[in-house]
Amino acid sequence: MTTQKITVGILAPSPEIRDSLIGHVEATQVASVKVIAEEYCAVEDDRPTQQFIDAQPDIILVDMKDERAAIKALFVLHAILPATWLFACSGSNDPQLIIETMHAGAREYLSKPVSARTLGRAIGRYMEEK
Repeated sequence: MTTQKITVGILAPSPEIRDSLIGHVEATQVASVKVIAEEYCAVEDDRPTQQFIDAQPDIILVDMKDERAAIKALFVLHAILPATWLFACSGSNDPQLIIETMHAGAREYLSKPVSARTLGRAIGRYMEEK
């Protein structure tokens, strides 16, 4: 097993959600936050998308606060960074939304509030597959 930490990107408009996710990522002790975007990715050459392209994180956590914008961001990120695992973080348990996020490229659907333990398990699944 490698000692190199898994790199994580965070896409969340809310400062509170960003801070919470940063803390949970750091608490795993196997991952570190490499890039943070406050705006949803809308197209392949916008600023938030370019931040993720430049950083090339292993995993990107996408807050689903604005569901339509988040789904679009998942599609964009999955198209441009197909090897990066996308984790959707949502307060909704709507089956249709879960299906849409998976079709958009999300590998994990994490219920909010996301706990460090839940995030750690999802990262563990990433590590097992990689």
